[in-house]
Amino acid sequence: MIEAMKRSILTLILACFPAVLSSQNIDVDISVDTEIGFPISPLIYGVNNSDNPAANLASRRLGGDRFTTYNWENNASNSGHWTDDPNQDHISDAFLTNYVPSAKPAKAITDFHDQSVARGTYSVVTLPLGYVARDIKGVVAPAQAVPNLNRWREVLLNKGAPFSTTPDTSDAGVYTDELLAFLIGKYGDASTETGIKGYGIGNEPGLWYEIHPRCHPVKEGYADIFEMSVNLASLIKSVDPAAEVYGGVTYGFAEMKDFQGAPDAGDYANYKWYINAYLNAMKLGSDLAGVRLVDVLDVHWYSEAEGNAPYSAVAWSGNEPDIVKARLQAPRSLWDPTFVEKSWITGAPEQVGGADRYSHTMEVFGERAIALIPRLQESIQTYNPEVNLAFGEFGYGGYDHISGGLAVADVLGIFGKYNVYYANHWDDINGYVESAYKLYRNYDGENSTFGDQSVYSETSDIENNSVYTSLDGDGNLHIILLNKSVEKSIDAQIAIASNSQWESFAGWRFKGGSTQIESAGSGEIAENQMSVTLPPLSASHFVLQKKTSSVPTAATADLSFEVFPNPVSGEATISAEVPAGESATLQLLDPLGRVLRTYTFDDLSSKRLRFSLDGDALPSGEYGLVLSCKGMRLLRNVVVVH
Repeated sequence: MIEAMKRSILTLILACFPAVLSSQNIDVDISVDTEIGFPISPLIYGVNNSDNPAANLASRRLGGDRFTTYNWENNASNSGHWTDDPNQDHISDAFLTNYVPSAKPAKAITDFHDQSVARGTYSVVTLPLGYVARDIKGVVAPAQAVPNLNRWREVLLNKGAPFSTTPDTSDAGVYTDELLAFLIGKYGDASTETGIKGYGIGNEPGLWYEIHPRCHPVKEGYADIFEMSVNLASLIKSVDPAAEVYGGVTYGFAEMKDFQGAPDAGDYANYKWYINAYLNAMKLGSDLAGVRLVDVLDVHWYSEAEGNAPYSAVAWSGNEPDIVKARLQAPRSLWDPTFVEKSWITGAPEQVGGADRYSHTMEVFGERAIALIPRLQESIQTYNPEVNLAFGEFGYGGYDHISGGLAVADVLGIFGKYNVYYANHWDDINGYVESAYKLYRNYDGENSTFGDQSVYSETSDIENNSVYTSLDGDGNLHIILLNKSVEKSIDAQIAIASNSQWESFAGWRFKGGSTQIESAGSGEIAENQMSVTLPPLSASHFVLQKKTSSVPTAATADLSFEVFPNPVSGEATISAEVPAGESATLQLLDPLGRVLRTYTFDDLSSKRLRFSLDGDALPSGEYGLVLSCKGMRLLRNVVVVH
C-alpha cells in the first residue's frame, strides 16, 4: 500500500514537472545605444479614409479601389466587383459622398481634407487614371464597358481651356489640371499650411483589370503604367512643385514581382522584379524632365502569412490559435532575412511534413525569406536613390484581438526603426489597433509621443520579443517592448550604452483582456541598466529620465577617426587615433542602422590605426561607422556612390 502511494506521488510529481517548467518566465537581454540613430518620420502614424483624434494621427490618405474610378466633377464612382450583389454587378453611384443633386465638385476630397486641416495632419489624395464613372445610375452591364462613353468619361491631364470651379459635367473628359487648380484655389499649394501635401498616382494598378474590368477591359503592362506615371507626375510637379508624388501604389507581392503577370513582363526580365523596372523608369523620366517626378515609392501590404490551413492569410482571418501565432510573427517578414513565413509568397509547406509550394521569393531573390523593407530599400538605392518608402495601406487583421494590436504595434516600430517615410493603416483605427497607435502617439492621454530620433536596439529573442527605442526633443529615452508569448512573461534585462546617465523610468502598456492603456509602473535605473517584467501578450512603453545633476561622461579627446575620401567611390582609408595598448572595435552600419560588419583590433601597440574600406563591395547609400574603445564611442557617416 505504501509503495503504491509512493509510486502515485512520484507519478504526480513527474506529471506536474513540465507544467512547472512551462510557467517559468523567458529571460531576454536587450541592448540599447543612444549614440547611434537617425530621424523617425512622423508620417508613419497614419490611416486611410478616416480619422481617430484619440490616436493623434500624423497623416491621412484618401484612396482605395473606389478612387480608381472617382469622378471629381460630380462625385460619381464605380464599385468594380466589390459589391454585395451575388452576380458581382458593377455599381456606379456616389458611395463616397452620400450624393445629392447639388453636390459640390470634389466633395469627397474636400470633406476629407477639411478634416485634415482641422487636425493639422498631412493629406495624400489619390488621382485616377484612364476612365472614371460618368453617372450614379447603378448597374453597369458588360456591354457598357469602356469605351462606352455613356457610362464613362476619360481622364485627360490637360484641359486646354480656361478652368472653372463648376466644371462642365457633359463635355468630353474629366481634367486633372482643372482638379489641381480647384484644390490649390481652395487650400493653397503644398507649400502652404493648409495645402494638400501629396498625390498618389492611381491605386493598385496591377488589379485594375481584375477589379474594374468594365473600366479597364484590357490589362495594362509595365510600359502603360510607366507612361501614365511619368505624364501624371510631370503634371503634378508643373502645377504644384512642392507637392510630393507617391508612385507605384502596388497592392501586394504579386504586383511588386511582375505587375500581376503583366503581358510585357518578359521585356523587363533583366530588372529582377517590377519594383526595379518602375524605379528605373521614373528615374529616367525625372532626368528628362529635369525634376524628380516620384518622391515616394508606395507599396501596400496585407500580411499573407498563414495559419494551419493553406491561404488562411492572417489579414483576413479570425483569431484561432494558429492564426494568432502566425499573426504575431508575421511582421518579421518586413525586415528579418532569417524568417520564412508560411504563405504562397515564400512557398513554405502547406502543412507540417508537406511538400513545398512554388516560391515567388525564391524565383525573385534566390531565397525564401521576404525581408521586404531591406529589399525595397536596396532597390531604391540602386535605381532611384532620392526616393522615400511608404506603406500607403497595410493590415494584419485581429482588430478585436490582442494579437492584432501587437502586430500593429510591432509594425509601427519596424517602420520607425527601418526608415519608412509614410504609412497608413487600412480601415478605421479602433479596438486593439487603436491601442497600438496610442502606445506611440498618446500613451498618457495627453498626446505624448514616442521620440522622433530612432536609436539602436536589439533583443536576444526576436521570436518572443520586439524592442523599439528613440529619443525625444526633451532628451528622454523611449523604449517600447513587446511580449509575443501567449503564455509566458518575459524578464527583460536592459543595458544602455550612452554618453548620458539615466536615472528613473515610468511605463504604460496594454495587454490581452483590455484595450485600455494602463500604468506599467516606475522604477530607478542604476549604471544605465534596468529590469522589467512583461506580461504575456503585452506591449509596453517606458520613458526614461536623465539624471538632473551633472554627471561626467567618458571623454573622447583621445579617440578620433576620419574617412577619406568621403563620399566613397572605390576604396577609402579610415584613419583613427585610440589610446595605445587598448583594444578597439569598428562597426559598419547599413542605411537602416543594422550592423553589417564588426572589425576588432586587440592590444594596439600604437595609438594610430589605419584601415581600408572597400566601397565597391557596398551598394550606393549612406552608412555609419562606429569606433569604440574603453567605453568611448564615435560615429561617422559615410556615403558610398558608384
